[in-house]
Amino acid sequence: MFQDIKLKLKIIKINIKNTYQIQTAYYGENWFSLGSTLFYTLTLYLFITIIYSNVKQVAGYTRDEMLFLLLLTQIGYYSDWIWSSNNISKLMDSVYAGELDIILTKPIPSLFF
Repeated sequence: MFQDIKLKLKIIKINIKNTYQIQTAYYGENWFSLGSTLFYTLTLYLFITIIYSNVKQVAGYTRDEMLFLLLLTQIGYYSDWIWSSNNISKLMDSVYAGELDIILTKPIPSLFF
């Protein structure tokens, strides 16, 4: 049981490292991605600040609770992106190339194919 957990953690670690290397391979893309994220976060922070300058609560949430929710959504989005962006890209490429259609329509095991 512990070996299964170790193996899964090792696979996750390798996946994160591989995705990091892919995301930082292009210097400009890395900086534009960082700038885009910074712009989005600052814009949302400004929006929350403007809304809460006039009211104390929105739907029962205070300003601090809303900022904490913003933090959690950003952490969740980027952790999901780190773990799945490379796989989604490969899935899209296999759909465009027609490889996925062959795997889904042929009654043979995909490993044998």
